[in-house]
Amino acid sequence: MADQKKKTTDDKPLIDKRLSDRLVARGKITRDDLEKHLKDLPDLADKADNIAGIVYPNQG
Repeated sequence: MADQKKKTTDDKPLIDKRLSDRLVARGKITRDDLEKHLKDLPDLADKADNIAGIVYPNQG
């Protein structure tokens, strides 16, 4: 069986939002680790594009 390595960035596991509950349930990470990871993420809202007009062109 091939040795599987976790993808990491700066020695931290990449935690995909779609997989976080599964990772916690399987014991790969703890709920506390997940919450700390989420808390440590930078707020990038000011760098995001507002696409509401494209997605919902007939609203407003």
